[in-house]
Amino acid sequence: MLDLYMPGTSLIDQKKHLAGQEATFLPASSDHGRRLAQRWRKFLPEAAHISSPRTPWSAAKARIPAWHRCHETMREDAETYAPASNSTYRIALIGDSIMESWRGTAFCNRMRRCVGLPALLRDSLGSRWPHPLVLAIASDQTQHLLWRLQNGEISESMRRDPRLVAVLLIGTNNLGRGFTADETTSGVLEVVRLLSRMTQATIVLHALLPRADSARSRKAKRARVRAHGDGDSDKHDQDSFMPAVRHVNAQLYNATVWSLLLQERRLYFADCGHLFVAKAEAVDAQLMPDRLHPNVAGFSLWARCLEREIDNAILGRQGRN
Repeated sequence: MLDLYMPGTSLIDQKKHLAGQEATFLPASSDHGRRLAQRWRKFLPEAAHISSPRTPWSAAKARIPAWHRCHETMREDAETYAPASNSTYRIALIGDSIMESWRGTAFCNRMRRCVGLPALLRDSLGSRWPHPLVLAIASDQTQHLLWRLQNGEISESMRRDPRLVAVLLIGTNNLGRGFTADETTSGVLEVVRLLSRMTQATIVLHALLPRADSARSRKAKRARVRAHGDGDSDKHDQDSFMPAVRHVNAQLYNATVWSLLLQERRLYFADCGHLFVAKAEAVDAQLMPDRLHPNVAGFSLWARCLEREIDNAILGRQGRN
């Protein structure tokens, strides 16, 4: 298993506190008390580094069944995975809506902004590593991906394949939900730990992409204030995600360097975010019209960058760079 530095978290402390409060006023011995306890737990905060399916805390109640159906689709796709018949590698693109866009969907529903992306994937990365597997669900956070991987999205064939390259991009939705940069980093690194335990894969840990959706940033600030009790829950400018994105990426890079220093040639850091930044560190609206998701032109540039990063990781795993 990879040895990674993991910063502490704070939302889980609040979750423990709320659980303690629950224990003080719910008579667990009664049926009514157990029903109340079950209802109360639904609204306890999720922690970025602890596996959790979608709950009413992170999704509208009506969307939760759809999320489970989408997970079932991913699980079935994982079950069809077979190692390449020759000496080549296979890739799995794992994460949230940005990765799911490669499927042409969001939440497993066809999306207009994703038109053309499955063909682009086939003709770009798929031309080097046939049949790329995309395991991603829109809006997912690190704790949701942990749950998905633990519940079938890593098949037995994937576990045994030493020529699997797992490209991981996750965490931006944690920031959007109000997690601090340190909490988000802890969640991402826990996903890396899980992948390293469950598989023999080479892991390409991708930096969070830049984002400039300021309205979501203000909403995330309000969530942080509710979670931490004040407006100074982290050191970053709350009107922009970019300081937090840079902070997370720096910690992920440091964790990767630490892993390589221990001569564990399984984890590699990739950062193609510069492709989407225009002058003065502003997100390039020509490539990210909604300031969060690349368009087809952005994905085309990203595919070329990803190809180089995957090549570097494979060469590194083979001890050739």
